[in-house]
Amino acid sequence: MNNNNPRNQDNTGVQDRRVLQVQVSLTRDLDRETILPERERAENADNSIVFETTDKLREVLTPPRMEIVYALVEADQPIYIKTLAENLDRSIGSVRNDIELLSDREVIRVVKDDGIYKPYLPYDKVQVDIDFPVVKRVS
Repeated sequence: MNNNNPRNQDNTGVQDRRVLQVQVSLTRDLDRETILPERERAENADNSIVFETTDKLREVLTPPRMEIVYALVEADQPIYIKTLAENLDRSIGSVRNDIELLSDREVIRVVKDDGIYKPYLPYDKVQVDIDFPVVKRVS
């Protein structure tokens, strides 16, 4: 276990297995108060992000942003934004903007190391669920 990796330890130094649950709920007829509490109780999820449509999901998890997530998985530790931009062959500004959005949505986290921000993926597993409402037809 890498003791410098904030993803692997909680504040007591114990290794944890964190899960991010990304959900798309296509149920239009139910109100959000009915839907969200069920999502928040999702099994083993440390954090849940609920999108109302698959289009909303794609607005946040665009292919370039998913490249960032994949790169953070590969790095397995906080990485400098400059290094990340170089590895992805993208500008530092565009990567920084994507990092900010992904961090605001709690998909990733950012730590400050000697005054420099370094993103990392704080989850061991990302689970994506898309709920399709089932309508029973009476014949």
